[in-house]
Amino acid sequence: MKKIVLTLVAMMSLTVAIAQNNMPPRKVSPADMTAQMKQQLALTDEQEVKVQALNEQYADLMMGLAGRGRHPLRGRFGRPHAEGDSTFRRPQFTPEMKEQMEKVRARRQEYRKQLKEILTPEQLTTYQNTFRR
Repeated sequence: MKKIVLTLVAMMSLTVAIAQNNMPPRKVSPADMTAQMKQQLALTDEQEVKVQALNEQYADLMMGLAGRGRHPLRGRFGRPHAEGDSTFRRPQFTPEMKEQMEKVRARRQEYRKQLKEILTPEQLTTYQNTFRR
């Protein structure tokens, strides 16, 4: 009887874990991000206004991969390509995907560069440890 109960609990836990993995990413609004940054970084009122404007300017970065939502390959890494194929292959990116990724990377770098001009060195360190992916 114990084995059956433990098996059921394990199956239910596994089901919940799989369901959480398939959930779409949470979209963060610029206002939410600014509020979180104000709390975590102890922004001054002047910094808050500047960070809010910056977050609105770069809202597409906070809304997922440049507004596209989930990455098209998320969840496929490390899985076999064909039934019975035990080798793991890195997914192939199309030229369009590479171009989109490069654009997002460049926008993130520009966002971080502008943010660095707003924050103090201590705040920047906290930001890098707390918010950076």
